[in-house]
Amino acid sequence: MPEIAELLLTFPSEIILPIKSVFATNDNVWKYWCLEYLVKQLPLEEREQLKADLIRVAEQPSEDEKLEEVDAMASEILQTM
Repeated sequence: MPEIAELLLTFPSEIILPIKSVFATNDNVWKYWCLEYLVKQLPLEEREQLKADLIRVAEQPSEDEKLEEVDAMASEILQTM
């Protein structure tokens, strides 16, 4: 895991809003890596705060989200909740 992700994960509550901001963009590569390196590692309480975003991406992905496999990553994370 990149060192910056490890640092960010020491502040799980504080990174929820920035992650939500990423979900509001069209940068699907950024979304994927946020899911892979941050959301996957968050404590359950913080992941729950992102549940609506995860469900939207998993169930109603854009074509670009599908291309970058953001929907698959969101589905994988939802299965752990």
